[in-house]
Order: sequence, then C-alpha cells, then structure tokens
Amino acid sequence: MWTATYEPYVVPLEDAGTRIRPLAAEAAQAMLNFTILRPRYLPPDTLMTEAFLRVEAPPTDDDAIERGNRPPDWTSANTCSYLMRFEGNGRRFRLKQFLYDWAPPACDHPPLWGGAVRPVPSVPPYVTWVGTDFMDRAGATSRINRTSVEMSISEGRYSDEEIAALFCGLEPVDAQFARLLEAQPFATLTYWSRHDLPIVNVPYGLFRFSRTDEAERGAWTAGAAETPGIRQPRLDPSFGFGLDSTGLFGDADNREAELVFTAAPGRGREVRFILQAGNRGRIAWPPLASSHPASGETVSVNGTEAHVRFIDASVGPWAAVFEHEGTRALVMTSSAHGHDRAWFMDLLAKTDWS
Repeated sequence: MWTATYEPYVVPLEDAGTRIRPLAAEAAQAMLNFTILRPRYLPPDTLMTEAFLRVEAPPTDDDAIERGNRPPDWTSANTCSYLMRFEGNGRRFRLKQFLYDWAPPACDHPPLWGGAVRPVPSVPPYVTWVGTDFMDRAGATSRINRTSVEMSISEGRYSDEEIAALFCGLEPVDAQFARLLEAQPFATLTYWSRHDLPIVNVPYGLFRFSRTDEAERGAWTAGAAETPGIRQPRLDPSFGFGLDSTGLFGDADNREAELVFTAAPGRGREVRFILQAGNRGRIAWPPLASSHPASGETVSVNGTEAHVRFIDASVGPWAAVFEHEGTRALVMTSSAHGHDRAWFMDLLAKTDWS
C-alpha cells in the first residue's frame, strides 16, 4: 500500500526466529529500507528458484546472518536484506540486495574487495564491477540508486555480456515505494541510527583508514550538524549534489565528521567527506594506499597538495586526501558514467571551504 511516510519495519527479538522468510518481492518491499530490484532479463536457461526476506531486528550476540555456513564473526547487527536464487543448465547464482550502511561502501564493490575488478554496464549511469567475491566465487556488484546488488556465482560461468544484460535490466518492483525511499535521507534509513551497537571495522576505500574501537558509536543527523573545530565544505551547485546527512565519530579529542552528499538519480550518486581537525582523527598524513588494487597520483588543487587514487579513470570511483586551513579531508565518490578524471578534479577545485 502506498503511504506518504516511511517507517522502518523492525521485528522484536522474541520474533527473531521468523526474520528470514520466503516472500515475494512485492510483499517484502514495505519491510525494507532499500528499493528491491528485479531483473527483466535472464539468460534463456535460467529461472528464479527461491526468494527470501530478511527483516530488520535489534542487535543480539546470537545473530544468524545469511552467509552460507559462516559464523557471524564480525557484527551482531541484524540488518535487512532480500535474496533471490537462480538456476539454469549447470549454472547457479544468487542476487543479494541491501542498503550498505556500515561505512562508505568501499569502492562501490565491497564484496569484491582486495582483487582486480573490471567495469561493465549497469542501470545508467551506474557501473557493475566484475571480479572475485569474499567467498572466492566469481561475482559482480553494483550500487543502483542506494541499493547494493551482489551477484555470487556458485556453479558454472556467466559471461560479462550476460552479467551486464542482467544488471542493466534491474528495475524496482514497486515504483511508488521506490520514490518514497528516495525522499529519505541516509540518516533516516541507516540501521546504525536506530540501534545502539558498535561501529564495524570494514574497508573504507582506496586509502588506508579504519575505525577499530569496539566501544565506539557513531551518530547520524539528517542534513547539517555542528562540527566545532572542523571546517565543512560546500559543493558547487552545478554538480547537482546536496548535503544529505552528517555523521559524527570519535570523541572530543579526536572528532571526525562524515558528510554525505547525494545526487540524482535516486540519491544514488555520492560524494562523501570524512573530516578532522589536523592530526586529531584517523586520516593519516601523508596518506597510505589501501590494499585494494588502484592507480594513484599526487596533484595540486588550488595550490594544495592532494593525493588521489582511482580504479578506472573514466568512471571512478575516486578518493583524495588533502589538508585545507587546518582541516584534513578524505574524499570518496561513487562510481558512475560521467565521474571521470576531469569531473573529479573540477569538483575538488570548485569546492567552497569559506
């Protein structure tokens, strides 16, 4: 049913045993904080065999995450997701969809972290990345609007052309609910604003950066928030990005502000700033490259030295570390067609720090 407001669907802990349920996408959509996407195209031999909803629940030490037989050894978060399984002639794969909100989604392809990746087309203007996933399987992933879609191939092989056709054909199962979610800021949708649990130490992107304090919590606010001692940038309006949400991390001595700027379509293109006052935070200077394969260079932006890394010069994603009048910044962008080198350098040069 169409509603004018969004309310997160959360099951209580006493009902946690029912969190994973077989359910059609149309019925599941209202229980999720992301848009479910369904493929219009499947290879001729392939059919969907199963679909499961995993609804959100408060954190618990006894979490059962849908990860094959792997134990939940990295977080007690009970975030929501939607899983589809497909089978063909000697071939099988799954599509898992969710809102990636533990941290900036590393390079737009966190399940492929640490290995070489290659871009193929996706729903315009986005990019699908193909590589090897965290289960050592052939896989692919894309962030379409704010839905992370992960393909993991468990049997057989799918060509780049088949993968590109599948991802290019993904479309919302409920266009009205998709528009409702698109109107919500990240701070409203994220699990970490609704539940009290430590932040998760996961890869952040192309520069080495981590938050490892097991007791640390973050705090998200829709729009702007006060960040004493940390200068906040404004993006040039011509780029089409608006300030979506602000996160605060660390403590009074080592405070970090995280600014999320989003743009059309569906708030899916992103520029994210992590900011700190001088050395009072976890952004190192000079910065160190992360372990993920990428290219790098050092450039001058408005007379300031900036260290830049990227996966693909035509689509990104991009990252940069620099200092501006006492504020140290780590900037990360999503990947998209149009996010090329000239676009990123222009975005940095036109950022207003006044």
